[in-house]
Order: sequence, then structure tokens, then C-alpha cells
Amino acid sequence: MKKNLLLLSLASLLWFASACDKVEGPFSEGTSNGNNPDTTQTFFRKILIDEFTGHKCGECPYAARTLKQIQELYGDKVVAIAIHAGNFATPNQNGPMVYDFRSPEGNQLDQFFGNSAAGLPNGLVNRISNGGTSIVSPTDWSTRVTNLINQPADAWLTIDLDFVSDTRVLNASVETKFLQSVEDSLNIALYVLEDSIQRPQVIYNDPNYPNSFIENYHHRHVLRGSMNGAWGNALATGQTFTNGQLITTTGNITLPSNWNAEQVSVVAVVYKAITKEVVQVEEKKL
Repeated sequence: MKKNLLLLSLASLLWFASACDKVEGPFSEGTSNGNNPDTTQTFFRKILIDEFTGHKCGECPYAARTLKQIQELYGDKVVAIAIHAGNFATPNQNGPMVYDFRSPEGNQLDQFFGNSAAGLPNGLVNRISNGGTSIVSPTDWSTRVTNLINQPADAWLTIDLDFVSDTRVLNASVETKFLQSVEDSLNIALYVLEDSIQRPQVIYNDPNYPNSFIENYHHRHVLRGSMNGAWGNALATGQTFTNGQLITTTGNITLPSNWNAEQVSVVAVVYKAITKEVVQVEEKKL
């Protein structure tokens, strides 16, 4: 009798161990229904923050720190583009501030939204207009992101990159997959960024830099150009996009020799053509 109980106990332990092995993660955030798991919860709405800045803007490093904290909190759910524009981004004739991070695309975005004219630093959060303006103070970026981050995604973007080192041609293929029906005119823009560029930066009121100057400042997420202009092009003809529809957009750019290809990324932005509100955004690094 004792031998049978011992065998039964051992069998029970083996079954429990095997069951525990079967329920170990990781799992998707979705629910399951038999053999057909529902993975829709793995698609989420990503948020774009356009940070308008300049290397001669003494308050801009604090906005950059705020942006870094937001990205550390939300991870890849928040995509950043640093747009150098306006007087604070104008290079000097001589001295350490002679470099130019401005771009035709950044200048067009700045002219349209009016960021540098409003006084830097400031930015856009999904380029949404609120109270007649899309400009958002850095102190309000986090609140705006929190209000948007849990909204359902209308689409999902997948970026494939191919870089030909001999010619420095960067090719991009972006697949837009609709997760639900959308009736609106949509555009897609393919921006090219360079990260971690070490150049001087003015900074005010920081005891670590009594001369109000950082010699080797890391300029992050710098907008360098685009593959299809500041506003991109129509995602497709027509204004009705259906659940499950797939659309592929391609583009290319030749990287100048002074860009560090290892720090280059492509940011794809799908947005409403009329209101400019971002529908979905994705970033892919080389």
C-alpha cells in the first residue's frame, strides 16, 4: 500500500512539473481561443515627438533630457525626431558653432507649424492640434503621451532596410498593415535621422557647465533628410483603407560621406493628410 502511495505521489509530482514547464512565458499580451491565439493586443499605437531645437538654444538640453526620460519610461512606444530650425540652429561664421544641422525638410515643418517663431524649446506630440496650435511645451510632453499611449492602433508599420556600403545608398521598404478600417486621406513620410552626433551645445543654468557650453554634447535623433520630402506622398489612391489591407512604400537616399551610417535610422510616419495627425510611426536603425 505504501509503495503504491509513493508511486502515486511521484507521478503527481512529475505531472505538476511537466505542467509548470508548459505554462512558462513569455506570452503575448493577447488572449487565446483554443488553437487560434488572439494577438491583436501586441499591436499598439506608437507616439511621435518632434523636438524642435538648436545648438545655440541654452534651454534645449533640458527639453532633450525630458524626452530621454519619456523614452526610458515607454521604450520604443515613443519615437523622437530632433528638428534643428530657426535662429538657434543657424551656424556661426567662426568658432565652435559653425556646423549646420538644419535640413530642407525640417525648415518646411518648422515654417508650417511655427515652432521656432514661438520660441524654443518646444515640440509636437503626434502633430495633434489642440486649441488652434500643435505646439506643445516640453513640460506637457509626458501628459500628452500618457493620454495617447493606450489608444488602439489603426495600423502597424514594418520597415526593412538595405544599405549598400560601396555606394552608400540606403534603401527602405515600409509595409503598412491596417488593423481596422480607416476612412481618411493618408500620407506616408520617410525621414532619415542620425543619432549621437558629438558637437558643441549651449546650455544655461547648469553648474556643471559654468561657461554655458558643452564641448562634446551628444545630439540625438537629428533629422538629416528624407526619402520622399517633408510631407512624403499619398499612402495610396483613395480614402478608404480596410482591415487587413497591406500597402508597401519604398524609398532610397544616398548618405553623405560625413554621416555616420552606423548611427542612421529611418522613421516612417503615416499621418492624416488634412489635419497632419499621426496615425502610426515606426523607427528602424541600420
